[in-house]
Parts: sequence; structure tokens; C-alpha cells
Amino acid sequence: MGALACTEATIECHTTVKIDGDKVYLNGTKSFVTGGKYADYAIVMATTSEEGPEMERLTFVIVDLKNTLGVTIGQEQTTMGLNTISLVEINFNNVELTKEDILGPVNGGGKVLLTFGTYMRLGDSAIGLGLAERAYSEALEYVKVRTFMNQPLLYLQTVQHQLAQMKADLEMMRLAVYYAAEKASEGNMAAGL
Repeated sequence: MGALACTEATIECHTTVKIDGDKVYLNGTKSFVTGGKYADYAIVMATTSEEGPEMERLTFVIVDLKNTLGVTIGQEQTTMGLNTISLVEINFNNVELTKEDILGPVNGGGKVLLTFGTYMRLGDSAIGLGLAERAYSEALEYVKVRTFMNQPLLYLQTVQHQLAQMKADLEMMRLAVYYAAEKASEGNMAAGL
């Protein structure tokens, strides 16, 4: 299982990667790492220098979280909803890697980040769909038991109209998410989004 570690605790903090011959050294802290508690590997975004545009100095490295010295996985953070995403902070203290652990070219992380971003939007869309379906289900159950003038709200025409609109919106959302997922599985993510 893998995790993506891109978020810094503050804007002033930067996780850095330093290349010294065949060795690569990773230092810094990543926050809000989804699935980090259980992940075997993390793809970590780091900067190679303080100079130049940020997108041109990003490099991604792959880190074995379970078997690499200097990796510390923090306590699982409490979230409002999505309670099973195991959100953690991961600290990298002089983690020694090799050049083979670099994903893509050095300073080519901007392109890698944009590619990840496209797939992350698909995942976020699927989560949004699931949350919307749950909200519809809860609303439907509520209007069946809540009464107005001794009859369930479900029998009011305006409520029926709102539920029908919600269901139609859900179906459009589902079709859009499934279409994007199909395009992604065909390797044509740009057409899907």
C-alpha cells in the first residue's frame, strides 16, 4: 500500500532532498498524509534548492516507510468524517536513499505533481459521490419519519420535488465519475476530466 506525501506543516517548512554522488538524503516533515499509518511506501515531494520557481525545483522520491532508518510516523490525527483515512504526519530525519528511489527526473517533480493531481481529483470525486449518496439516503429516511400536520414530510410536493432533484443530480454525478474512471483505466485521463 502506498501514500502520497505532499503537504507541509507550514508554508515556511520545506522537505528537502540533497543528492550527493549516488546517495540521496531526505529531510523534513510531511503533514496530512492519507493512509500513512498503514502504508508500506510513500511518494514524497521535496525541493532540491531554495532558488528558482518552485515547480522547477521539485523532486519526488519513493520511500520504504517500514524498512528505512530515519522515518518516524506520527500519531493518527482526528478528522471530522472520513474516519478511516489514517491521516498522519511523517518525519524524515536524514533518510538515506539512492538515485533509483527518485521518481522521474530531478527537478521534474512539477510534471509528476500535475499527473498525481489529475488522479487525485478522480479519487476526490468518488469520495464526494459517496458522501452525496449518504446525504440523500439520510434525507430520504428523515422525511419518512418527520411529520407535518400528522403526515410524513415525504407526502409534501415540494419535498418530493427536492428529493427528485437530488436523485437526478446524484445520477449525473455518478455518470461523470464513472466516465472519468473509465477514461483513466484506458490511460486517457485528460479526456476524462
